[in-house]
Amino acid sequence: MQKYCLLGEKLGHSYSKIIHEKMGLNYSLREVQREDIPLFLKEEYVGFNITTPYKKEIIPYLHFVDDVAKEIQSVNTVVKKDGKMYGYTTDLFGMEVAFAHNNVKIAGKTVMIFWTVPTWKWLLSLARTISSSSATRQKRWRSCGVRATLLPIITTATPT
Repeated sequence: MQKYCLLGEKLGHSYSKIIHEKMGLNYSLREVQREDIPLFLKEEYVGFNITTPYKKEIIPYLHFVDDVAKEIQSVNTVVKKDGKMYGYTTDLFGMEVAFAHNNVKIAGKTVMIFWTVPTWKWLLSLARTISSSSATRQKRWRSCGVRATLLPIITTATPT
């Protein structure tokens, strides 16, 4: 059976294993220290997801990086094929699907993004892609316990 995993530094909070196993995948959580990334990359995974703090760290090891991931310097999905590693970011696509599914339209609206690097970069890219009249980033909004907000709609609410 093909193996997949989530690569990160601290993963105790992650639901990725549960979610991917429900889809029938052989999926594990791999907590790896920065200096051990080269060893991890030699392991027999068909593909893996990446979480903070390694979304930028992984890029120099990849043979190909998609245009959006290059622009925002953040990769969250790696596929291994024919001895090469291909890096992608799926965050932008996921948010576009969520907006479409919920009939959220931000075109022509002012968008303010409260988040930290690197995630704010893909949200800002999304806002600009959808042709918002204005899109800006603010530092994390700690006072309300929310990390990511697109006004007037809260799209992701994660406790800080």
